[in-house]
Amino acid sequence: MKITFKQINVLYLALLAGQIMFAVTVLYVGGVPKSLGKLSFDDPMLLMGIAVTFFSIFAAYGINEKRKTAGAQLSDFQEKIEHYRGVVIVRCALTEGANLMALVMGMLSKQGFFFVLFVVGLLAFLYFRPSVQEFSRSYHLRPEEERDLYE
Repeated sequence: MKITFKQINVLYLALLAGQIMFAVTVLYVGGVPKSLGKLSFDDPMLLMGIAVTFFSIFAAYGINEKRKTAGAQLSDFQEKIEHYRGVVIVRCALTEGANLMALVMGMLSKQGFFFVLFVVGLLAFLYFRPSVQEFSRSYHLRPEEERDLYE
C-alpha cells in the first residue's frame, strides 16, 4: 500500500510542478504586471476570474468532505485507498483548473489581480496536499490498516 500512496504523492507533486512552471512561463512571456489593475464590477473577465476561483475552491472543499465521509463507510482497505485517490484527483483538478484559468486570464488581460487569484488558488492546492495522517483520520482506519500504509 506504500506504493499506492507514493503514486498519489507523485501525481500531486507533478500537478503542483506543472502549475508553477506554467506560472513562470506566463510571467516570462508576458512580463511581471506593473499593477494589479482596477477592481471594478464593470470588468466581466475579472468578475468571472474571482467567481471561478472561489467557486472551485469551495466546491473542492465540499466535494472533498462529502466524499471522505462516504469513503469512511467502506469496509475494504483497498477500496478505501482507491476512493481516497479519486478524492485527491477531484480536489486537485478543481483547484488546478481554476489556477490555470487565472494564469491565462492574467496573460490575456495583463492585470496583476489574476496572479493574486493564482496565489490564492495555489494556497488552496497546497491545503489539499494528500497525507497519510489525513487518510487515516478521515477513513477511520483500523490499526492493522495503518500498519499496511507504512510497510
